[in-house]
Amino acid sequence: MPSFTKNPERKLTKKIRLAVEKGQLEKAEKLQQELQHYLKCKEMNQKNKEKKELAKKVLTEEELFEQALEYNKQHSEDKEALKFLQEVDKKRSLEQAKRRASILHKKQQKQKQEEENKVQLKLVHDKYKKHESDTNKRLQEHESVLKEVYSDEIKQRYDDIMILENNNKKKTKKRMNKIFKNQSMAIEFEIHKYKDENNVSYEEAFQYIHEQLRHTTDKSTDKSTGKPKPKRILDSKAKL
Repeated sequence: MPSFTKNPERKLTKKIRLAVEKGQLEKAEKLQQELQHYLKCKEMNQKNKEKKELAKKVLTEEELFEQALEYNKQHSEDKEALKFLQEVDKKRSLEQAKRRASILHKKQQKQKQEEENKVQLKLVHDKYKKHESDTNKRLQEHESVLKEVYSDEIKQRYDDIMILENNNKKKTKKRMNKIFKNQSMAIEFEIHKYKDENNVSYEEAFQYIHEQLRHTTDKSTDKSTGKPKPKRILDSKAKL
């Protein structure tokens, strides 16, 4: 009975021999190249296998230490070896303790810094909210004076805007609020300007500017109508 083999190397060798015997030199050459390629791959696989096996044999520091302890048990009479192992164990313990202490210290420092940042952020936020609240309160006071002193002009301006906005009350109110805000900001600016120029307190400057607002009159008349000109206080670009 003919024998069969599953060995690729032997099969290729047999094919090459038969091809040579039949005079199929070109086929034999191709088979020879195929055999060489197979052998090269086989050699490479063997090297990789050996590397993997060698890598498995590499021991960790912990395994080496355990082996050293086992050796110590078996050679307890060797005082020098025992002393060496004790020193290694002590050194390793100290290094581990230092690493743990360093990690803990960094963690505590980070937590401390985060807490300090939170405190500073809250102080800044509270300060901002306080100034924002004070500023809004002042602007509301300026707006109240405007509405009191210039009620007629405000009504006229409201009616004019209503016409422009096709009687849309919501849009008219929005535009009026914008006018009040701009004029109130202009008043606040004038208060700070007077305060700096005259080296007085904010309260004194506030009182002075508000008195000027309450006693401001415009006696000039419009030549085309003969009527008094409207006060410019409601013009967002006007100066006090």
